Formats: sequence, C-alpha cells, structure tokens
Amino acid sequence: MAVDRKVVLLVDDEVAHVELILRSFEDQAPHVTLLTANSLAEARLQISQNDLDLVILDFMLPDGKGVELLPDEDESLQFPIVMMTSHGNEQLAVDAMKAGALDYVVKSGETLANMPYIAERSLREWGHVESRKHAENVLRESETRLRSILDASMDPIICADEKGIVTLVSDSVDRVFGWKPEEVIGQSLRLFMSESGKAQFSEVLKAYQQSGRLPTVGDTNEYEAVRKDGSVFPCEVSVSSVGLPDCGDTLFASTVRDITERKKAEKERRILESQMRQQQRLESIGTLASGVAHEISNPIQGIMNYAELLKDCKEETSVNEYSSEIIHESDRIATIVRNLLSFARVGGEERQRVHVSDILDATLALIHSLLTKDQISLRIEVPEDLPLVECNSQQIQQVFMNLVTNARDALNARYKNYDKNKIINVTAERFINYEEPWVRITVEDHGAGIDSSEIEYIFDPFFTTKGSNEGTGLGLALSYGIVSEHGGEISVDSEPGQWTRFHIELPVEQGPEAES
Repeated sequence: MAVDRKVVLLVDDEVAHVELILRSFEDQAPHVTLLTANSLAEARLQISQNDLDLVILDFMLPDGKGVELLPDEDESLQFPIVMMTSHGNEQLAVDAMKAGALDYVVKSGETLANMPYIAERSLREWGHVESRKHAENVLRESETRLRSILDASMDPIICADEKGIVTLVSDSVDRVFGWKPEEVIGQSLRLFMSESGKAQFSEVLKAYQQSGRLPTVGDTNEYEAVRKDGSVFPCEVSVSSVGLPDCGDTLFASTVRDITERKKAEKERRILESQMRQQQRLESIGTLASGVAHEISNPIQGIMNYAELLKDCKEETSVNEYSSEIIHESDRIATIVRNLLSFARVGGEERQRVHVSDILDATLALIHSLLTKDQISLRIEVPEDLPLVECNSQQIQQVFMNLVTNARDALNARYKNYDKNKIINVTAERFINYEEPWVRITVEDHGAGIDSSEIEYIFDPFFTTKGSNEGTGLGLALSYGIVSEHGGEISVDSEPGQWTRFHIELPVEQGPEAES
C-alpha cells in the first residue's frame, strides 16, 4: 500500500536541535521528507520552491522572528505552522498562535525527540481545521445562494420550524407585511394571521403534532393575512417541507402572494359579466317581445269574451263556468309575466336545488310563440326522474334561451318557410362523469351547421357566425362562463350542412334530496 509522503520544513539555526529532530524523523517517520532552513531568508526560498505540508518554526532566527513568516490578516495559511520557543518565551508563542500559528512547543530534549509525533498530531488537526473551514465555506455559499433565492422572490418566503416559529424570511416580507426581517425571526407564524387564521393554524399545528403530517403541504390555499399596521388583506399561500438531515427536524417554507389586486379584478370582472348578462337578457327580451305579446293577447281576448258572456248571463252554473275560465286565462297571463320578470330581473346570484325540467319549461314558455310563428316544431324528451342540480336558475335559463334562440336562427336561415326538418330537439339524461352523477341537456337543430374552421372559436367573446346586425357574439361566451362557474361543461358537435348539437353538462347535487 502506497504511503502518503509528507514534506515538512524545519526552520531553526541551532545545529544540535536540527540534528536531534532529523534523527527522530529518520527513526520514527521515514515516510516524511524533512527539509531544513536556518534563517527566514532560506525558509522563504524553501517555501517558494516546495509544496509543503507543515512548517516547524523557531521563534528567534538570525535575520528576524519566526512570526514574520505568518501571513497578513487578509491572507490565509497554505500550511500549518508549529512555533518552537525556549523556556520563558511561552507568551510570545501564544501571541504567535493568535497571529495564525497552529500550535507551539517549548524546546526540550523530550519535545525535540517527539517532534515526529507532534508533526503527525499537527497534520491531523490541520486536516480537521481545513475540513471545518471547507464545511463552513460550503455552508456560507449555500446560505448565500439561499438568501439570493429568497431575496429574488417578489413574494415573501417565510420559513418556520415544526412549532411554527419563524427561522428565516425573505426581504420582501417588509414590502408586503411591513415587518423588517430581523423583527420577525423567532416570532410565531400567528404574527401574520387574522383571528380566524390563528384558530385554523392552531388546529393544523395540533394535527401535525399528533400525526406528523401537515395537511397543507403541497397545496395552495387562500387566507386572510395581517400587516404590521393591522390591515387585513387576502393572500395565497403555498407550503412545502424540507427535511434537515443533520438534526432530523423539518422546516416548512411558505410562499405568500398578496392577491388584493386579483380579488379587485375578479370583483370587477363579475360586475362586468353581470352587466353583460343583463344586456344579453335584455336583447333576448327584445326578441321575445312579439311572441310574448301574442301569448298574452290570446288569454286577454278570452277574458274579454268571457266577461261579455257574464254580463248577459242569468244562470248560476254558467256564471261559475265563465268565472273559472277567466281565472284560468288570468293564470296563463300571470305565468307568462312571471317567467318574463324572472328572466329579466337584475341580480339573483343565489343558487338552489332545482329540477332542470322546471328551468326548461320556463324558458320554452317564453319562446314558444316565436317558434310557432316561425313554423318550428319543438320536441322535448326530458325524464321526470332527473336528479336535482344546484344552480342559479336565472343564469341557466339564460343559457337555455341562448341555445334555443341560436337554433331558431339557424333553422330560419336554412328554411325560409315550413319544412319537416325545421325542428329543435331538447333532450336530457343522467350520466357518470369523473365517477360522479351528472346531468346532460342537449339542444339540437338541423340548420346549416358550423364550419370546422369556426367551431374552435365558437365560445370566444364577440365571435359570431351571424351578420353584423344579427348578434353581438356574446351569447355563447357568456353561456360558457355561466356553465363553467357552475362546475359544469358546455360543448358543441356539428356536421356542416346537417346539424348542430350543444351539450350542457352539470354536476348533480349530492345529498338526501338529490333524487327528489
């Protein structure tokens, strides 16, 4: 096995001491190459010409003091130095160690004879020192990289231990929370939380202490956070865990994103969408006006006729019969007006469990006269036992109205007068989607269909296949948004020149009343 040869420089001008040390190395450490120098000048020459592992240096030399070989404060030692001194000069050697020497020995026959052992011990200690320095440098570089990563993040990053105590934060915590980084180190994470958040944090911490698992790790959730000035703001928090192998603990890093502006934008978007939906409903009402007027005029004419008969009627039986017919016709008018008001009203964002068939009935009751006037047949196949869906009835009714109106326009564009294919089919069925029960409503027409180059844009805002004066291009885009907000899906199939089918798919409300 190859022996690792070491090169040691002995700097001493006392010949007897040098000879004693040389003999001890020859006897005890023959694998060590021992070089000698008797002055500072010669020592510097040897250092410049050789790759040394250790220097044994006498304190007093003919041309100066041994400490002059020690590097300046801004330089580092390239090899360990063991200082030798005579009795009475120990303090000088201690000062030399403070200046960078690794060790010192007081000259005696015993220490000189044991110099190989002292050299081996010094080399071993130097190895430990170098390893420690390397580890410290690696740690510093790692901390520098980590700090660079933390400070490069626009979003605050807050690191905490298993007890929720902050151990490290990015500088951006000042910009978002108003706290200086040094102010929050050692504080609880509760410092950043609202009262509701603190209660939730206590439950999460308790669960972690019991199970060793933090439920929020790997997830992104929304919370309310508190700034230093006490103001509350919405934020999005992503939590990740980092194991610390040296101590076996876990560090939790939370990235906090202030979503105040996003929430404002979402609110403004909802207001704008509500306004657009209302505008689109009003446009639909304009289309429905003539049909609704016709629907109302028939029962009004009936009421007038029965009133004329009542005026001349003497028999009680006939009076009751005519009165019942008047009530029946009045109920027809009331239903039409109620459906129209329900469709046109502003607001109404609440959701309820409803039957899809009820929404379809209300929608078709409004547009039935227009379809009849255009000689369009309506075929409806909706099972009575469909499960309930939780939705905003007004919004889903608007979707149905858009689809049926589009189907009407498509049929009128293809068939100017009566045709046996001038039919709108409305069907509904239950099915399984994502391993859960859903309901699918399909509106089909046999119009001109949609070209394959246009179908991918059909739900884009302001995209329309109609003429410039026939539509805004918002109906299907709004329908897509409404269905998506309900957790559902809307899609289209079409065979150009043959037919078009729009499918609305909504999740079924789960619960004891879902099948009622």
